[in-house]
Amino acid sequence: MTRSKKSSRWHLFDHLGGNSPWIPYRDSLSPQPLPQSCVVDQVHMLARHAARYPTLAAGIKMHDLMTKLHANTTVMAAFADAFPFITQWRLFFDMHNKTDDSNSGHAQLEKLTTTGVFSGTMQALNAGVEFRKRYGHLVGQHGNNATASTVFSCSCPRVMHTAETFAAGFFNHVDDDDIAIRHVVVPDKAPSRGADTLTPGKMCANYRTDSQHGRPRAYARFASFKTAYLSRTVRRIARVMAGGNNSSSSGHIFTTDELFTMQEMCGFEMLARGVSDRPRDHSPWCAVFTRREWEEFEYARDLLHYYRSGPGCKYSHPLGFLYLNATSHLISQGPEKAGSYFFSFAHDGDIVPLLSTLGVLPEPSSMSSRHANLDRTWKTSRIVPMGGRVVFERVSCHDHADHRQIGIRLILNDGLVSFPGCEDYEFAIGGSSSSSTKICPMHVFMDLVGQKVDEVGGNVDELCGLPPSVHGFRPSFWTEHLQGPPGKVYV
Repeated sequence: MTRSKKSSRWHLFDHLGGNSPWIPYRDSLSPQPLPQSCVVDQVHMLARHAARYPTLAAGIKMHDLMTKLHANTTVMAAFADAFPFITQWRLFFDMHNKTDDSNSGHAQLEKLTTTGVFSGTMQALNAGVEFRKRYGHLVGQHGNNATASTVFSCSCPRVMHTAETFAAGFFNHVDDDDIAIRHVVVPDKAPSRGADTLTPGKMCANYRTDSQHGRPRAYARFASFKTAYLSRTVRRIARVMAGGNNSSSSGHIFTTDELFTMQEMCGFEMLARGVSDRPRDHSPWCAVFTRREWEEFEYARDLLHYYRSGPGCKYSHPLGFLYLNATSHLISQGPEKAGSYFFSFAHDGDIVPLLSTLGVLPEPSSMSSRHANLDRTWKTSRIVPMGGRVVFERVSCHDHADHRQIGIRLILNDGLVSFPGCEDYEFAIGGSSSSSTKICPMHVFMDLVGQKVDEVGGNVDELCGLPPSVHGFRPSFWTEHLQGPPGKVYV
């Protein structure tokens, strides 16, 4: 494992690979106040759903692991000697729906968490309230109807729940109890819509089946590295359970998949039961593993995202360009014509391609599946923790001669990020320069987006193996469904 020379405070949340509560982007400036002559006149957000319980597949693995432990008294006794918490520990989710007599439902898996300080519902609500503080001046402006305010999401239930809870915080804050919410729901899986989607990876058939350049390649590399690093952990845990005796019984050895499940339980238990971010309040499963093993867990998750939907995937830039292209079009139209705010919600795998297309956190070389490089820039925890979000601010400024200048700011998890390719251009007004405000001049931003057309390599419909799309290379649901009566609108 290649170790970083950088020294900083080590915190577990930074190493959970996206399975952590929301954390701010630590390697950047916090958003600086704009000059007095400037105001945000349009804002775009693409956000991941808030904190959730494990997926169905992961939850079943956790349930099966605990069943195995309790069924084998010898293994349970040896594990309890090494890790006493296990005798009192219980799963942090209901495996079955208690109101379902068939006992075949899964009551909480895949849904937002609703308890603890890292509750997904509270996280989404607080995010909405915070955004109201920042952008409340846009409510009722221009194309955004003051009596039916709109949010957009894909059709996954936890994403829809996040969108509506965020909207309750944003639109109903202060004295706006009479504002009704319009929730536009874009189907997760609808290949016939082509590029007109919030979940491009799910509409792209070739991406999901291409073993050389698509999604399957990512899981193969992930599995290879996971087996390599956890094989050492298998032996270490066996020694610990044997009291340090190297001649431990093979019956005490867990599989690499089971140990990975234990690592996942660390983060997900905190999302469901967490009381603080202090180490003493972490899930007891977190202490089963060493710092090195957590850094390797993080790397495994980063490796998966890098090749599944990030810079290591052939399909990443074309799929990420869809959102960027549509957003730049709305930005160029301005709030008077397009509207003032566009809040959209999807999955981590839909945000990563956007950042990959933008060139944020570029990785100088391909990520190895043989060893972990701790000096890498690509870290999932920085990009898509639970509730992770990317924000584009359109900034309008006037100088003393009342000349208007428009620029764009990029904010990742509340951290200001420079637009790659815009660093050498100055946006100076009101005594502030772009080096402190990180505002990219409008014409430079639009030129950068235009350059991406050639870089992404062809038409998305052709790349994905779909019939020609009536919507081409830019989603249109933002403009087609922005206004209308409140309630859920399925497009």
